[in-house]
Amino acid sequence: RVGAVTKQHTLKFLDIEKPSKPLTELFVSAQDDRFAEQFLIKHNAKDGLLIGIAPAGGASWAVNADYLRWPEEKFTRLIEMLIKNHNATVLLFGAGDETAICERIESFSNGKVINTAGKTDIGQFAALFKKCKLAVCNDAGPLHTAVALGIKTVSICGPVDEKVYAQFPINENNRIVKVKPDKSNVKSE
Repeated sequence: RVGAVTKQHTLKFLDIEKPSKPLTELFVSAQDDRFAEQFLIKHNAKDGLLIGIAPAGGASWAVNADYLRWPEEKFTRLIEMLIKNHNATVLLFGAGDETAICERIESFSNGKVINTAGKTDIGQFAALFKKCKLAVCNDAGPLHTAVALGIKTVSICGPVDEKVYAQFPINENNRIVKVKPDKSNVKSE
């Protein structure tokens, strides 16, 4: 029986040891870092626990991306728990076409939620993300950005093989939650 080739299989085949830190690093410019500092001060979020959540997946997702997303209601409940149990401030991240998703989640969240969707460029997004202690994302671009920035991550993986598409390396800083997809979200072409 032939199974999926994972990153670990490929590295073993090439006689390369599994890395303990991310293979990709992303650096934030001084200008974008200043933007993030000022943004957090403006929103009274400079101090305390800051958690980044990207409930959609980034601008590059396909037509049936909704099928791969964790439901908005679950993100809302997670945010409420993080605020109530950990006094966290949550930054919502999303591309311009994901603004409505983030606005709905923000509107149902009672607490310290700052919606940045569609309000930053890629450098500003990375700088704000880097300020977070934890990132919670679907298995898409923002997740890989968080790993490259060195942020602790929780990846919510749907129907795709997490051994292929989730963050790498899997270690104490990067966790995967495998969920069953919500097929009611699927759009027909």
